[in-house]
Amino acid sequence: MSSTRLLIIDNQHHGLAPLTHLRPSFDLRTGAWTTRQRIERVLGLEAAALFVWGPHWGLVKETQGVAGVQLIDSLTDTVSAGRWYVVGSGCASPQVLEQLKSLAPQHVIREPCGAWVAAHLELPRETELAWLWDDERWNAKAVILDHSVLVRQPWHILGQLEATLAYDLAHMTRRADSAAVHASAVIDETRGPVVIDHGAIVGALSFLQGPCYIGAHTEVAPHAYIRPHTVVGPYCKVAGEISFSIIQGYTNKAHQGYLGHSLLGQWVNLGAGTTVSNLKNTYGSVRVQRRLDEPEEDTGRQFCGPIIGDYVRTAIGSRLLTGACLNTGAMIALSGFAPKCARTLGFYTDEHPEGQAYDLAKFVETARAMMARREVDLGPELEGRLRELATE
Repeated sequence: MSSTRLLIIDNQHHGLAPLTHLRPSFDLRTGAWTTRQRIERVLGLEAAALFVWGPHWGLVKETQGVAGVQLIDSLTDTVSAGRWYVVGSGCASPQVLEQLKSLAPQHVIREPCGAWVAAHLELPRETELAWLWDDERWNAKAVILDHSVLVRQPWHILGQLEATLAYDLAHMTRRADSAAVHASAVIDETRGPVVIDHGAIVGALSFLQGPCYIGAHTEVAPHAYIRPHTVVGPYCKVAGEISFSIIQGYTNKAHQGYLGHSLLGQWVNLGAGTTVSNLKNTYGSVRVQRRLDEPEEDTGRQFCGPIIGDYVRTAIGSRLLTGACLNTGAMIALSGFAPKCARTLGFYTDEHPEGQAYDLAKFVETARAMMARREVDLGPELEGRLRELATE
């Protein structure tokens, strides 16, 4: 199987917004690992090619480097002849990936509805990307799953979190040698493992319940309460109570307040006392409106907190509603509840509770200063994409 190469396709970028405003969907942390990391680790292959939605092509090149990896941004671009695993970015399920490993060539995995998930193909020649979904061209046979597995909406990440996190943690070292855990911290692994990655710091009298993951160089404040199925990415500062949530990385929740069943991007700053609701008073299904010009969507979930895009900031004492969506770059400084849907680069104050456009020059200046504190540069591709989002 060493001759097999791996192609990962970003085919879920629209449905997973705002979390995918600034990254391909395969680079979303869907457990302790990103979807791409899980695909590569389960299959035992590093991606040889990536199909990246146009606006993300430059970002991937700028932030990750592409040495030895073919970047594709058009369905008319070609992949070389040979044996390929082709995986869509919506496939985060380790069970499906394990199934792909034993799949014979010229077989395709599909959901019960017929939606394409992944394929094992032998390509005899240079092949346009658009042809990879043409089963007849390759005389491919479909293997139909018995249930839906694709991550198409942000809340689907929460729906798979128990399974993805269990798999990821089972393949990780519990505590890195360079992690520092205070002697008074309580690590409760009754329900699952607690993984503390390299350079992480866990403060005095904090309580961590597994399964959970604390990313590299993240600081868990004293007295923090980290409940099961919490994932905190690298270079974060977290405090207060967190449950069943994923924080991508480079984000601060450095003070008291509750965060539950929520999804946070990078470079988010939650002001002291910011707290969220993850359950309706009626115990009904949570609905989410992700854009002001779109209708609400029924998540089918009883528990669903906010979806928070990159560079969102909240003032002290902010209160975030069940199923709220705070789009990339929104600034929330309201004495009442935050909006159920905050627009991209919206500036919300008591004077302008409906939000006004964030001054773009000030936003970029603030983002640059925030990133500099972690010794990270705001590159030209990222800045360009942020400016582009302001016009969408």
